[in-house]
Amino acid sequence: MKRWFGPVLGIVLGFVAPLTWAQAPVEENPLLASVNNEKIHLFDLREYAKARPFMTGYMTSPEGARRVLDDMINFRLLELEGARRGLEKGKDEGTTEYVMRVKAKFVPVCELPGEEGAKAFYQQHPELFSSPVFLRLSRAMVPLAAKFGEQSAQDYLTQSVAQLKDGTLRFDTLVETLKPLSAKDAMMGDVGFQPMAEADPLIDLLKDRKPGEFVGPYVAGDQVFVFAVTDRREALLTPWEEARRMAGNAALSHCNQEAFAGFKREAVKHFPVVYEEDNLSKLRAR
Repeated sequence: MKRWFGPVLGIVLGFVAPLTWAQAPVEENPLLASVNNEKIHLFDLREYAKARPFMTGYMTSPEGARRVLDDMINFRLLELEGARRGLEKGKDEGTTEYVMRVKAKFVPVCELPGEEGAKAFYQQHPELFSSPVFLRLSRAMVPLAAKFGEQSAQDYLTQSVAQLKDGTLRFDTLVETLKPLSAKDAMMGDVGFQPMAEADPLIDLLKDRKPGEFVGPYVAGDQVFVFAVTDRREALLTPWEEARRMAGNAALSHCNQEAFAGFKREAVKHFPVVYEEDNLSKLRAR
């Protein structure tokens, strides 16, 4: 996840607005990942988040759910790797306490840098001290199963995007055409400015676009989307004098993340992690 630092509020963890997200129906329990062949289903993830109240809010978006899944996987890897390295669990020690002890013993801890080191980090990582690019978007959507005469929804929207690009079709006309085929609460038309701040396939397609350009058809779950870019705000670097207060902590956080990444690379050599990307992508359908 990309992070940026506001000039007044300090560290802000930016979450992209859910452009294609809805939680899976309650009765569905797809397999999301496995650790050392131990399976993690959606219900397992919900229980993990429920036991950690600070995480429950993340379960309202696909990016947040992925973060909770990563945390759950990291937790299990710490437990497994600790045992592999011979650190015994105390008789009355809880799993969380054991995992924290594994982390303290085997994951290097970084030190807070001085101002010189903090400024060097600021200069090396300007993206962490910049606001994200914001795009103002309009959205059209229709169920993937919809038919337009003999045309599939994808084929119809492919043709529509070509017409949008050559100026023979207006975006608001496309929206009005699709509304009768979409859910009554489907949010179409202008969806406002959205931050291009997440590691996400849709964001990757959108982030470099300019006003007047279109993205789509984009399939997510059982829906297909077209986006129009209507405005763009470029990233702004926070001046050093404003960023200096949080630059040291940012450098420390980055160092600690890199240290854990090294531990994790070693752990997955012994305890493979597999993400079920098809099932994860289906959580994105609105």
